[in-house]
Amino acid sequence: MSGSYSLSLVVVSFLIAVLASYTALNMAARLAQAPHGEARWWLLGGTLALGLGVWSMHFIGIQAYSLPIALGYDLGLTAMSLAAALAAAAYALWLSAQPQLRWPALLGGGLIMASGIGATHYLGMAALRMHPGINYDRWWLGISLLVAMLAATTALWCARHQSHAGRQSRGWRIFSALVMGIAITGMH
Repeated sequence: MSGSYSLSLVVVSFLIAVLASYTALNMAARLAQAPHGEARWWLLGGTLALGLGVWSMHFIGIQAYSLPIALGYDLGLTAMSLAAALAAAAYALWLSAQPQLRWPALLGGGLIMASGIGATHYLGMAALRMHPGINYDRWWLGISLLVAMLAATTALWCARHQSHAGRQSRGWRIFSALVMGIAITGMH
């Protein structure tokens, strides 16, 4: 069975990932410097921006691929994929705001983020109702999760570096958002 891609929807999907990352990076910088009472609101806003951005990017990406068969979605699995994106975003933003972040914690955070992004993707794919179903090659599945791990760790480093190293320039935020956008879309 052959399908086709809508390049415009692929571009929109990537732009959503970058814009969500830019917004989340701005909120992460505020989170790192906010008093405790305000911090939870910056964490919530950043979680919603990044989590909804990851999830939206994924589903717009699915819509970019056109197959000659009817598609439907399982509402429960779709909701679980959204929950995974929100959980990964909340953890990433919380971790990036910590006063100390050593390399082992950064790598562990990257693994947890990659797991959330992978769960978002593969739960979203499992939510598709279509015949024939999707078969996965274990090799490519493993590669996609490895890419997600490397990309998520890099994105977490950018968020951390941007929010704590005094990198408040618009150029650094744009660069970091592009890296995070590539990280989010890279595993897909």
